[in-house]
Amino acid sequence: PSPCINGKAPARVCDACGDDMNVRRNLSRQRRWHLPCIFRSKALCSRLTIALALLVIAHRLRVGADLAALDAPVRNGAVAATQTQQLDCNDDFVGNKVVLDAIQVAKPTTASNDLRIACFIMTHSGNHDTRVRSVLSTWGKRCDHLLVASNVTDDAIGAVAIDAKATWKNLWKKLQKTLQHLWETYHDDDDVQWFLKADDDSYIIMENLKSFLAQQTRTATMTSQPLIYGRHFGIPMSKMKSDIGDANYIRRMQQRFQWDPASTIFRFPSGGSSYVFNKPYLKLLIDGIRNPSTFDVVPKAKPPEDLSQALVAYEQSNGTVEVSTTRDPAERFHMFSPRDMYTLEKWQDARTWVHRFAPDGIVAGRGCCSPHSISFHQIDRVEGLMQYMDRQLYECRK
Repeated sequence: PSPCINGKAPARVCDACGDDMNVRRNLSRQRRWHLPCIFRSKALCSRLTIALALLVIAHRLRVGADLAALDAPVRNGAVAATQTQQLDCNDDFVGNKVVLDAIQVAKPTTASNDLRIACFIMTHSGNHDTRVRSVLSTWGKRCDHLLVASNVTDDAIGAVAIDAKATWKNLWKKLQKTLQHLWETYHDDDDVQWFLKADDDSYIIMENLKSFLAQQTRTATMTSQPLIYGRHFGIPMSKMKSDIGDANYIRRMQQRFQWDPASTIFRFPSGGSSYVFNKPYLKLLIDGIRNPSTFDVVPKAKPPEDLSQALVAYEQSNGTVEVSTTRDPAERFHMFSPRDMYTLEKWQDARTWVHRFAPDGIVAGRGCCSPHSISFHQIDRVEGLMQYMDRQLYECRK
């Protein structure tokens, strides 16, 4: 870094420009620090610059050490991911056991057994032989029905081609097409009343999901009204423009629903954490997608699929349908793996967005996860973790 600006030292800046011309030219397109002239000595100024640079490097090394600490079990003698099947049930695998040991898998009841859930996972052909097969061999086999929504048809894994580009930015359109497929398949099937949206790197404890839904839908009234459950994310009105990008849409929503720009937080279910909704909610979304006065006003900036579907449902229901809580009081739906939820305060790289979308705050450590947890996400960060979780929760408890 050079204290020089255009070859000249501004007022109260040390006269150290002469020898720094070449450095200055090389850094002309970069941000440069400007040191106040607290010393008249060029040598002292140079030392001060070096000292500040060393402080920045030390800070980055400390942050890097925090992140690296999350992977310490892998480096310090933990068994390789491909050898998870050889682990003893008492063995930890990359720091996930402490959370898994605290989770209780619900015992089936008459009420939970009567529930039929159609699971659907969003994926693409590049993950068919890896992530999708991991799902099929673990939690996917406990779904009553399973749809693999992909970009190509693959009978070997039950994948159905959805007419939408397989990109993250196009997830909302892909979700629309998938919802229409679900409606065409199950709208007159009285056996299926619930639909679980998950990703190909999600892990779902189906028994806990069914137990939770059985407790929430004890009356016919509750099963006939649109319901959606998941982890609450939220966007304050003051920040919504940056996420939606359509000022006219935001103003219209504020006027129609009398949202207070200073205090209103629009809540929606986190897509990465998975969410579950009933057939009346699916019909609400289908009606909204087919209704130009509702669907056409969804911002052209293409918000994430979880936010987009929530906006459509909210508008189509005239503001009466929102995501319901699932806490007990700890969270049941999780956007990361068990270990990463437990050590979330160390996630310096995730803190910026995780905390931004968490209206109820983030809890790490032993309070991170409910003993009745339902979902975890980003399980593919460590190869073999999905199989390890499945063994710990089921085979090791027989």
